[in-house]
Amino acid sequence: MAAVVLFALGASAQAQPIITEIFYNPPGTEGSFEWFEIYNPGPGELALAGMVVESRVATNPRLGNVPAGASALAAGSYAVLAKSALLGTNCRTAGVTIVLEGDFGLNNSNDTGVDNPRIALFPPGTTDVVNTTPWDIVGYRESGFSAAADAQTLQLVDTGADNYIGSNWSLSPLTGCQPWAISPAGPLYGNPGRENTWCYRGLDAGLVEDGGTSSGSPVCLPPPDGGYPDTSMPDRSGGIDAGPGVDVPGYDLVPIDAGPQNPPSIAVSQPAGAVVARPSVEIVYSASDPDNDPLTVALLYDTDASGNDGVLIADGLDPVGSHTWTPAGVPAGSYRILGRALDARGGIAYAYAAGSVTVEAQAVTAPLLTIVKPDGNEGEIDAQCEIVFTHNNVAGTVSLYYDTDSSGENGQPIVGGLAVPGGPTRVSWDTRAVASGSYYVYGRYQTSSGAAVSYSAAAVTIRHANEGCGCEQRRPPAGTWIGLLLVTFLALLARRFAALR
Repeated sequence: MAAVVLFALGASAQAQPIITEIFYNPPGTEGSFEWFEIYNPGPGELALAGMVVESRVATNPRLGNVPAGASALAAGSYAVLAKSALLGTNCRTAGVTIVLEGDFGLNNSNDTGVDNPRIALFPPGTTDVVNTTPWDIVGYRESGFSAAADAQTLQLVDTGADNYIGSNWSLSPLTGCQPWAISPAGPLYGNPGRENTWCYRGLDAGLVEDGGTSSGSPVCLPPPDGGYPDTSMPDRSGGIDAGPGVDVPGYDLVPIDAGPQNPPSIAVSQPAGAVVARPSVEIVYSASDPDNDPLTVALLYDTDASGNDGVLIADGLDPVGSHTWTPAGVPAGSYRILGRALDARGGIAYAYAAGSVTVEAQAVTAPLLTIVKPDGNEGEIDAQCEIVFTHNNVAGTVSLYYDTDSSGENGQPIVGGLAVPGGPTRVSWDTRAVASGSYYVYGRYQTSSGAAVSYSAAAVTIRHANEGCGCEQRRPPAGTWIGLLLVTFLALLARRFAALR
């Protein structure tokens, strides 16, 4: 069948897909997270709408299809075809993700006694999958294919290789790459939607920080900050030049080589004995790789000398060197230094230093706050009042208020959440909506070690321009009204006599 497929691909100018990655045995609820990946080798775009997917043996076909509204796949691009929308943009997938319609599912083993499970792709509108030549077909449980573990995908090592031959496939690496999802059994590794010879490495992002679950189905992990930028994806068409070490926020793009892989080694020579960090300690290390792969070193501190599960001190260090650690904010106690070497193909090694580091209890700095202005020299304020304060730069926040007296902390808010350090220490207070009167300004400086409150030394007087003019509206005395009425009557009477003459 493979020879027929290859001939058909070569004889047609129509772009036809290549199956490049398969995830058929996820832990937990399999139907939600089963998927496979296709690649469009070109030269033109690939019309995916209506493409038929057979995901079981031809004698008992299980057929799904790409929705009619699916967009075409550009040459040199990847698409992930899945059963569930869970594999949408919330997962670490690049390229296009399509949820298939109809009956789609990937069998783990032979359930018919006739043939092993497979994936076959047919042109849109195909109804007879037995007598129609597929665009592509992979019998992923045939002889020569590795049995995929729960955490790994099957990956085609080269999109130019015959994907019906099991030796052209490998399991996704378990080390050196960020997982695309977390399952109850741990991280899931693979490269959904991107070239299989590359992966995103970012071990120090941490699985806890990325999210996870202790029960239920796998949980999707989000892409790196900013997503997977096109400029970092290797492009077989030659339009983009992206090599090892291309930076993605929080990640490095690193090659995965199918050649010999020997793990690196690392030693942490200092501290060699018990030392106290007052306030720092010098860490000396050395790492090497027998394959001469590029290396990076990370240093961590751990509460014991086992488990390789310390807290990061520094990463991206040269293979040989030293680092000065000042354990600010680290709880008092005894710690062991852990070194980690990671090579460019995912090889990893750990080693603990022979000595220990004692971190002493650190003095807690109480917050200090002073309201400098208003200071009583502002005069009367109408629309705006400048507030100035100082602090001792302990991490926290400052909130400002105004009050009718200088005690009690029962005033009205002006502004809150001013960051320390880095936030402003000079604030313009809009007083137009504040009633005229005399007010004190006070601030509350909140830190993890406590709070400090400071009132201004003097009150500020607010007097608005349309208030307090001293004007009064007065009614004329009662006699004035009588006189006016009499004058008016006489004037009218004189006019009447003049008219009669």
